Amino acid sequence: MLSNRVASYGLGVGGSDTSEEVTDNKSGQYTYIPRDNVFQARLESIMNDNQFDRRLTGRTRGKLDMKRLYKAQSGATNLFTQKTMRRNRKYNIVIVVDESGSMYNGAGTDSRIYQAGLTCQFLAEHFNRLPGIDLAVVGFSDYTTVHKQFNERLKLDELLHKIKHSPVNGHGTNDWAGLQRGYKLLVAQNKVETTKSHNILVFITDGDSSSRDTVTQIKNQYKDVGATQVGIGIFAPAPQMDHSISINNIQDLKPEIVKVLRGEIKRG
Repeated sequence: MLSNRVASYGLGVGGSDTSEEVTDNKSGQYTYIPRDNVFQARLESIMNDNQFDRRLTGRTRGKLDMKRLYKAQSGATNLFTQKTMRRNRKYNIVIVVDESGSMYNGAGTDSRIYQAGLTCQFLAEHFNRLPGIDLAVVGFSDYTTVHKQFNERLKLDELLHKIKHSPVNGHGTNDWAGLQRGYKLLVAQNKVETTKSHNILVFITDGDSSSRDTVTQIKNQYKDVGATQVGIGIFAPAPQMDHSISINNIQDLKPEIVKVLRGEIKRG
């Protein structure tokens, strides 16, 4: 259901605490689903925990742990604490969106491209609110285009507009090219960073690849990037990625994406 409330646009700025769709009162053109506080908290518990250092007790060297000093009487040597750095202190996330002809099946809000745009926006809105996360968005059909670069700020309505009115949309399905473009963005971003990041590639499409062999070659070519791959299938599975989620709406997405990230992001 569309709300008459005016939404606050912008990745990482403002937002609502409800899950209903919102439309701009003035134009009625851009509709999206605002922030979900519960989903946001779950993402934060998985991803932000890895941002902080901690001290491990029971070490044989380091700083003397006065609480364990009494164990010295029995000859124990693990009387120290050590500060350890959490892994995956930063995340680079690329969302790759299928904008081929089949994505335009259905009319208006029932079209796959509309649902893909909402899915991309919803993820971008929540990821961008977490510290240490940088996001890029790629679209593909016959060829590819970058809707959002790393380190670029983009308003929510602009992102949706770029996806629904992309210069590449409505034609062939060169998913391998979209995948390759996403990996190239990750490689370039990793080169300019001083600390190692956890790379995540989210692939939004409406079914399996028609070029599975080529997709497999691309994945093997960029294996060293070590990206967690999540395929989000709009009304259909997306088995070309290591993790496949099939959704009909945003409510389907929330528990599944949390499950994948919780399994892939290891606490340091």
